[in-house]
Amino acid sequence: MDTTKIPKLYLITDSAITKQTTEKDTKDALEAGIKIIQYREKNLPEHLILKTAKKLKTLTKKHNALLIINDHPTIAQKIHADGIHLGQTDTPIKEAKKIFKGKIIGISAKTIKQTKQAETDGATYLGIGPIFNTATKKDAGQGIGLETLKQIKNHATIPIVAIGGITKTNAETVLNSGADSIAVISAIIGKDIKKETQKLQAVIQ
Repeated sequence: MDTTKIPKLYLITDSAITKQTTEKDTKDALEAGIKIIQYREKNLPEHLILKTAKKLKTLTKKHNALLIINDHPTIAQKIHADGIHLGQTDTPIKEAKKIFKGKIIGISAKTIKQTKQAETDGATYLGIGPIFNTATKKDAGQGIGLETLKQIKNHATIPIVAIGGITKTNAETVLNSGADSIAVISAIIGKDIKKETQKLQAVIQ
């Protein structure tokens, strides 16, 4: 699969709100047509994250989809993931690039300054948000809003993946405000994954 282009609908896993396993969530999402999965796990020891990551890589490979690992460049390198995603307080991008030799490196940002720094450091896409207030990520802070998203878009030269409080009701507006892709968690996870995925895809096509 083309690793220079981020698919329009981007799913982030969350073991805290799933009603099944992360592996089953991923399988259902891939079968419904999602082409990029970010495995995000903050509550398990590294050896268990590695174990699940291997299973997810098998699934994404089978479905010709991309697998992004959140903040674990060593694990990403071990399982030959397609990319990594780093938050502002995660492993520094320069350090991550020494470990992980993959093509995709995403960085979370919410300001123009962070956007410019991420591009300078070599990010290949930006995770911008939270766009709206969200209960899924407790430390995400206040939603930055669509106007800030538009301003960031004017300064960014790499793809923007918008995240935070995005649902099938507001997804189209977010894309029209400058996002190249939308990342969702609770809009899909913890629900009927195949059905909710299809509803979102119908809105953003």
